[in-house]
Amino acid sequence: MLIFAYGTLVLPIIRDRVLGHPVDTADAVLHGYSKVCGWDYLTLVPSDGSVTGVVFEADGEDVPRMDEWEEVPVYSLVPVTVETPSGTVEAHTYIMGEPPEHYETVDDSCLAAIPLTDIIADLERIMGPPGNYAAGRDVGQQR
Repeated sequence: MLIFAYGTLVLPIIRDRVLGHPVDTADAVLHGYSKVCGWDYLTLVPSDGSVTGVVFEADGEDVPRMDEWEEVPVYSLVPVTVETPSGTVEAHTYIMGEPPEHYETVDDSCLAAIPLTDIIADLERIMGPPGNYAAGRDVGQQR
């Protein structure tokens, strides 16, 4: 499954840790949405804007890890069409089911609604301490 990331999963240090392994990415643009921030969350809302991010291939083991990181059911994985340097592709992205009541539109440089130190603490709490990469998986990960 191809994933379009526009928030913390754009950052390799976060994405690789959430997935438990590195992945190749490509730049991508999602048209018809704006990135907004509210309730300490980042999400997308339909608009006449566009959002830049990255796409990457996720396997069946990656999706449950991303679901946990993205706090499903707060966010849902929805199909989208994005433009990449190679052309238009079908992907999925995480969007809040119901956007915050009060939010502000943010630009593409905003990747998180909270400080990076808090994100790293959440990463450790949710995914456990970092381990060694072996056979493409984070072997230190125990839940």
